[in-house]
Amino acid sequence: MILIRLFNKELSKKSRITIVMISCLIYLLLSISLRLFTIESKAYVIFQTEINSFVIRGVITQVQILISVFIVLKLNKEGYITALILNMYSLMMALVFLFRSQTLDSLPGVISSIAVIIIITLIMEFKSQVFHYMKKIEDQKMDLEISKQKLFDVAHYDPVTSLGNMSLFIKELKESIDDAAMKNKLIGIVCIDLDSFKIINDTMGYYSGNDVLSEFANRFVQALDENALVTRSGGDEYFILIREKNSVEELKRIIDHFMNVFQTPVKMEGLNFYVTASVGISVYPFDGDEVDQLIKNADLAMFEAKNNGKNKVIFCTSEMKETVNRKMILTNYLYHALDKNELYLHFQPQIDAKSEKISGFEVLLRWMHPKMGMVSPAEFIPIAEQTGLIKSIGLWVFRSACEECVQCENETKDEIRIAINLSMEQLKEPGIVDQFERIVQETGIDPCRIEVEITESIAFNQEFDVLHVLKKIKKVGFLIAIDDFGKEYSSLNRIRSFPVDRLKIDMDFVHGISSGSPKDRAVVKTIIQLAKNLGAKVLAEGVETQEQYEFLKEHECDEMQGFYFYKGMSAQEAGELLSGQTRNE
Repeated sequence: MILIRLFNKELSKKSRITIVMISCLIYLLLSISLRLFTIESKAYVIFQTEINSFVIRGVITQVQILISVFIVLKLNKEGYITALILNMYSLMMALVFLFRSQTLDSLPGVISSIAVIIIITLIMEFKSQVFHYMKKIEDQKMDLEISKQKLFDVAHYDPVTSLGNMSLFIKELKESIDDAAMKNKLIGIVCIDLDSFKIINDTMGYYSGNDVLSEFANRFVQALDENALVTRSGGDEYFILIREKNSVEELKRIIDHFMNVFQTPVKMEGLNFYVTASVGISVYPFDGDEVDQLIKNADLAMFEAKNNGKNKVIFCTSEMKETVNRKMILTNYLYHALDKNELYLHFQPQIDAKSEKISGFEVLLRWMHPKMGMVSPAEFIPIAEQTGLIKSIGLWVFRSACEECVQCENETKDEIRIAINLSMEQLKEPGIVDQFERIVQETGIDPCRIEVEITESIAFNQEFDVLHVLKKIKKVGFLIAIDDFGKEYSSLNRIRSFPVDRLKIDMDFVHGISSGSPKDRAVVKTIIQLAKNLGAKVLAEGVETQEQYEFLKEHECDEMQGFYFYKGMSAQEAGELLSGQTRNE
């Protein structure tokens, strides 16, 4: 195989003609010499050595064979035809001499020519087969290269936009980090999320949505220089790599220019769609020197932009990273908080506006961590909801509150109402009402002493059938209150069908009473009147001043709750308060 490749090097036409002519000339000269030595059968002295003519003829014949094989190997088809003609010529000459001389002296030449013809024919056939197999191998190699490229494209390119995907982005970012470290340059990692893209997808259809994605992919590429890499990470999210910049200010100028791509609307079916984007940016090396870290921080900044009203560009900050790190640490600790008895309950009294006596308590969940200290519910409850821990924690709160309430009633002989907050995740849990009912039976509490609180945003949520769950809760005998009323988008059509016992005015409106805001005062009066018209009680949260108290009492608010009366307290303190032993000033 190696020999064939060596002799099969591509030659120019001139070189091939030269080889044919020289080979023919040498071959014919050798043939003439061979005839001469055949005619004169005697010994010759060469280099003082006597050599028989038979030996010389044998050498000449071997050289002719070598020439024939050489030109067949070297010139392929042209060499084979040339060698075939030369050997046919030798065969004819040997046969003529054989018949004329009536001797067998030329018989070896006849046999040699026939043998050479057979040999070169076999060589040519072998070469043909080899070339055939080699061509198949080359074709297969090319197919493999094509398949390899296709696999690379599938693994590294997005089929919708033809941009690179996250695999390519990560690969290029790794290389860029190494280059930037050597050259002391900055790298910008830009995460882009198209705002409200789902509306376009739902309105115009899937294929039109893909057209929008491709349109912006082209705009992004055209808005940046060749040193930037634009990729699509999936959905309506893109990642852009901006390499080798000298300063953050330079990156900001590039991004300011880049954001102009959103000024022009996308045209589809004769309609103009204005699309905005939330953009988050991390910068190497300030926001990390590892690929995952930089991508995570750019994504973090993008979510910050989206949460702050969308259509914004936000660079990652140390405060964002600290918040995420704290959230990660709290999440890990929260998984063990219940087992380690770090969670406990406080009870904040609710006051009857007319009698100023305690009419109930709201159950407040607290977390004291040995290292982190007191963790705000506003911080850890969303984590519990996101991780699903709220399900087990919520059941613990419900059971503990019921047990404390029963114990307090037994000690004070007073019937008290406890308000327990439920989250969206708890309401979505299958069988949650049955679990509550079982706890009520096991603790022996009267279900009418339990008030289930849900926020206004949950009450009017369209994602699942809240009303169905609330009816089941009501059937058990629980009371139902809507917390933070007036803060979200209320639906009067829906609330009139809800089995609501109490509306709780959001504290922002209550605080607005003291500020003298006529609008806040008007909202408070409206909610009070609405509750009465619906046959429900109304409770004001966050009452902190006498002015607020007097305004609410004047407009017939039923109950109040806030620091003006009492802060949250332990179950023991609540029991003592009911017994008249202490009072929180």
